[in-house]
Amino acid sequence: MTAAAKKGADAASAAGKDALDKAAPTIDKVKSQAEDALDKVAGQAQDTIEKVKSTATTEAEKVKNGVEEARSRATNAAVDAIDDAEDVWEDEGLTDETPTASDTKKKK
Repeated sequence: MTAAAKKGADAASAAGKDALDKAAPTIDKVKSQAEDALDKVAGQAQDTIEKVKSTATTEAEKVKNGVEEARSRATNAAVDAIDDAEDVWEDEGLTDETPTASDTKKKK
């Protein structure tokens, strides 16, 4: 390498180092801002996840309670229907020994 080329390469290297030294604080600042923004977004995402989880749990509990209430109403309705049938049976003077329609068909 000639002296002029060496001198040019050294100057270019020095200029590159100088540019890198001047850019380093800006790079660090941008990197820090990006990390802060990422932390903020991650925090917001976590908050959203917690809200969704809480809402899903609440809604699942409402569905469970609704199913239990419907089951209870159905059971009560069945019990009431059986009680009404027993009352009709008793009002008609029927007993457990009274033949039913199916008993009558069996005899034929």
